[in-house]
Amino acid sequence: MGRHGSRVSACTLFSTFMHARTFILVIAALFSAARGYAQAFGAAAEIQAPASEDSTATSTRVPVEGQSDIGRSLDRVPGANVLRTGGLGAFSGLSIRGSDTSHTDLYLDWLPISGPDTGAANLALVSLAGIDELRIYRGGAPAWLSSAAMGGVLQLRMPTRGARLGAETEVGSNGFVGVRVRARGGNRRLFVSGAASIERSDNDFRYQHDNATRFDPTDDFEARRENAEVELASGLLHLRYATGPHELAAVVMGVGRRGGAPGAGPTPALDTHQTNARIVGSLGYSFRGERGEFQLAAGGGAQRHRFFDPNREIGLYAEASDDRYARAFLRMAGTAHLLPWLSLMSVGTVTHDVRTAENALLTEAETSLRTRFSIGAEARLHGEIGDREAELRASARVEHSETIEVAGNEPESQNLPTFRLAGSLALAPNVRVVASLASGGRLPSIRERYGNRGTLLPSPGLRVESGLSFDAGVIAQGELGPLNASLEARGFHRSMNDLIRYRLTSQFTARAENITSATLTGAELGFRGKIGFLEAQASYTFLYTDAGDGLALHWRPQHQIFSELASAHSIGPVSIRPSAAIRMRGATYADPANLVELPRLTWVDLSLDASFHAFTARIQLRDVFDRRGQDFVGFPLPGRTLRISIAYQKDLIQ
Repeated sequence: MGRHGSRVSACTLFSTFMHARTFILVIAALFSAARGYAQAFGAAAEIQAPASEDSTATSTRVPVEGQSDIGRSLDRVPGANVLRTGGLGAFSGLSIRGSDTSHTDLYLDWLPISGPDTGAANLALVSLAGIDELRIYRGGAPAWLSSAAMGGVLQLRMPTRGARLGAETEVGSNGFVGVRVRARGGNRRLFVSGAASIERSDNDFRYQHDNATRFDPTDDFEARRENAEVELASGLLHLRYATGPHELAAVVMGVGRRGGAPGAGPTPALDTHQTNARIVGSLGYSFRGERGEFQLAAGGGAQRHRFFDPNREIGLYAEASDDRYARAFLRMAGTAHLLPWLSLMSVGTVTHDVRTAENALLTEAETSLRTRFSIGAEARLHGEIGDREAELRASARVEHSETIEVAGNEPESQNLPTFRLAGSLALAPNVRVVASLASGGRLPSIRERYGNRGTLLPSPGLRVESGLSFDAGVIAQGELGPLNASLEARGFHRSMNDLIRYRLTSQFTARAENITSATLTGAELGFRGKIGFLEAQASYTFLYTDAGDGLALHWRPQHQIFSELASAHSIGPVSIRPSAAIRMRGATYADPANLVELPRLTWVDLSLDASFHAFTARIQLRDVFDRRGQDFVGFPLPGRTLRISIAYQKDLIQ
């Protein structure tokens, strides 16, 4: 590829080898230490759990089949804060325990579909059509995923069994229309699932326009959101063929978005548009036996983002940008059950990213490349201490990257070592305590490193963002008389260093720099219970942040509350389920200097489901009292909205 290619130097290979050697020695030392505990740990079950199932991870499972709004599903998770910039199709990011949205990794099962070179995971480009459930890992994620995320991981899990057909049509306020279809089925060897969806909305909701005078409410007026129309389309296909312990699996997912870019509320943009298109896929082979597991998989994807701002309504320059990303991904992982109480897991990945950025109104296209290698290992001790189940996991991982701009000079190399130590202990059959200590980090993106040849200047010396987190908690579930409930209570602390922020260098330009460190301390409570025909769910998150000089991190509310109460009844062949939910976001700051405080907001949502055989009609009224509000530096949120849907879902006999 020439002197400007993405070739790894001999020094780089030697450095990677030395890191791998260090990990092997560390794991070997863990094995030696573990032998001393052989008497303490009793025999484990003969059937081993999959390597991806980690009881020491701080995770929440969210069933979502049949749901359409990923943000609404995540609102009920302790520690999760969905930051939105508007209605359907507007950017939405997931902040976990006060971390930046760019510190959350997004996975489709084990396949990473977000990364430092594609920006923060945009939930607006994630369709739930065909997804069975969400898993949110707060803090360190299972080593099997091979993630170094500082904040956490959001995993989209596909169905693996059952036979079902489904279709849904939905209409609502602000010109919303949606159609979704899904199907799955198969036999013991072959399983196929697929889904597709199309949605559109005018997003012309009303909001309070402050006339660009935030501190003077006398000139405020009510306006309608303009240039916010959006169309979304998605499709997913998953195939799995299994014979004995062998399995082949393939998945393809595509999403597309086009529409206006309305800008912030005080400064609307009327002639700005954008389109996004993305496709990801993978093909993998896995083997699972009594003595271990093995996986070999390859995947990749492509993404294209086009942005048109001819009148400089959003940026400082007229733009007609066309950013394209391509990725190739290779993964090899395995788990060996060495002893009844000891397992060893290792995983290695290679990722190659290509970014081509072009602004037809400013300069010629630029191409940047990044190749990343990662290797990790984990030792797992599990069994019983006395009559109590216990599990201990110790893992280490290192990631090495080589980044180069084709028009630049020498490649830049960076290393990102991380670790995780976690354990769980059953105090009673239905009560478990868990604790973990983990480190994480984020490599600077290609855009942050090389700029965009316009408003963002190059920053070749950017350091890796890094963080260290600790959490501990108790989980209880079971029955107490007629009450069937689960409860979790956790505390956490996180320190983050070398956070990347943009600093203005002139009236028209900015530069990404490592200028901020912060600490976050908090607590989480989650409850879910059912007694008779009543169902209740609630979560509470407390967060204290310190960005130095007595300042708090902006857009991190100190208190968040979600509560929902529902009841299920039957009237002849018809089943009805009314529900009411309350969402509260505490006061927060809109700027790093803590000069602009956003007040506490409380939203009330109502819903009514009526089912008759395979058909379900649903009426949802969100933000009943039209509280509206805003997120992300003045972007207004929709107020009261109504959604009405009719769905058909039929379970088939296999």
